[in-house]
Amino acid sequence: MGYNAYVNCNCYLEGRTSEPPYRELLRIDNEGMWLDTGDLWKKDSDLVIKMDNEFDEWLKTACEHENMCVADEWLTNVGGMVSFKYVIEINGGKEKFPVLVKYLPVANGGTLPPAFANVALKEIDELENSPPEHSVYLFDTSKQESLMYGTNSERNTWIALGGYHYTYTFGKMGFCIFDTKNNTETLKFSSSHFTQQKLDEKKYRFVDIASGKQYECCMGIHSENDDSEIYENDDIGIKEFKVMTKYVDVAEEYGYIFTTLKKLLHASLQTNNPIIWC
Repeated sequence: MGYNAYVNCNCYLEGRTSEPPYRELLRIDNEGMWLDTGDLWKKDSDLVIKMDNEFDEWLKTACEHENMCVADEWLTNVGGMVSFKYVIEINGGKEKFPVLVKYLPVANGGTLPPAFANVALKEIDELENSPPEHSVYLFDTSKQESLMYGTNSERNTWIALGGYHYTYTFGKMGFCIFDTKNNTETLKFSSSHFTQQKLDEKKYRFVDIASGKQYECCMGIHSENDDSEIYENDDIGIKEFKVMTKYVDVAEEYGYIFTTLKKLLHASLQTNNPIIWC
């Protein structure tokens, strides 16, 4: 799961688009344009699907902006947003960054009103100048790259929700596997330097290198650059991981989020339309 956001253009309201199909059914709300087909779905669902497809095709090329969006951006994944919000919290939280705290997405939905765009830009400028953050990284020594993203050294953040009631995290406790059966959280494995071996499609062995302690679980961990979206599709073999710490510059570490937020906020100011989280 990740966070995307977009800002609509004003081309239709300003008369700078081609003629839309089913104009009499066109509606405009805070999130964009759509067809109000009412109860027609109950009578003829195939027709409604056809109408919606035609309307979607029109949106793509109705004006100079694809899908009539001035900006349409991927922001970050769930873990990245959790870490970003934690940086906001430890550097002043709601008192110093009231707009970011209130309006950054907590799920796929919601808006940041244009009236707060300038304040949000000022808050971002201040956050970029925050002191360096002591971060923890899960490092894949097999590929010589950091796994996924960093997290503050005072936190443990989840990597994935495994099947069969398991949760994987990393942070100040190293890499951890928790059994969350019966609404309890029991630590089954913890290590800062370990190997992972795929035994079969749904069984992986984790071994702490220092102690030799082992644990077998249903899912492996992988690098974000792996082609597979499913952990059990990792290559068979033994991988080695380390949990490492370092000080990182906040502006550099979260630069991709800052850059995207600024682009969205400037688009919001340009159009006087909200940022829509999706």
